[in-house]
Amino acid sequence: MYLLIAYATTDGQTRKIARFAADRLTAQGLSVELLNVEDAGGLDLTRFDAAILAGSLHVGGYQKALSRFVSDQRTGLALLPTLFL
Repeated sequence: MYLLIAYATTDGQTRKIARFAADRLTAQGLSVELLNVEDAGGLDLTRFDAAILAGSLHVGGYQKALSRFVSDQRTGLALLPTLFL
């Protein structure tokens, strides 16, 4: 199984959590691609079997980059099992 962990971070904490999840999943024998959503231009979600999205709340909302990523990739994400943390 090939998993995408896409995250947005403001102060670096969400990146640490995403890295922790990636390390644990890799240890279980899964293939994981860890991606900051700011670097996701042209991403082809059909390469993945599932996706984990990670973000944090700041001033009542998620990072704009995460919201943009989800909006841009909504069709592909709807076809994948997806977890948000």
